[in-house]
Amino acid sequence: MAKYFYFILFYLSLFSISFSQEREIATEFSTDGILYKTVDNLSHTFSRRITEFKVDEACIVLDYLGKDVFKIKYNGWVGYVDSEYLVFNDEISDLFYDFQEKERIKSIKQKEARQKRIQEIVSNGETEINESRIQDSIAKAKEEEKQRLAVEEAEARKLEAARIERIKQ
Repeated sequence: MAKYFYFILFYLSLFSISFSQEREIATEFSTDGILYKTVDNLSHTFSRRITEFKVDEACIVLDYLGKDVFKIKYNGWVGYVDSEYLVFNDEISDLFYDFQEKERIKSIKQKEARQKRIQEIVSNGETEINESRIQDSIAKAKEEEKQRLAVEEAEARKLEAARIERIKQ
């Protein structure tokens, strides 16, 4: 267990180092295109055109946002482009793989949180079931006691009736 704990600490420290610093990766454009001010990651739609760029012009990659969308700096502008417009190098590939690893860890944490919620629901359900069983057992015991008392009362009445009959005779 301790071994696992230290592995996670080491991994998270490396992970936080790679994501805590602002990255500036020099590259260039692979084809002519447009730099956009905004991007909708869900629909992969770029909007609000900033400027145009030409093939082989230099730019700086600042971040990878997933789904082939990169945040870049170009001629004083900061905007978004699709990966098809960039010349890839090892640093950009590392940025991509770091993002994938970050997403994988995020997914694992979400899965663990879901499993924990499910376990809590199951535990609460078991508690409710146990409480229900206890209440059922108590109700059953009360009913059995009531029936036992009714039988004893009937027997007592029979004995009393028999006693009175003897007295009359």
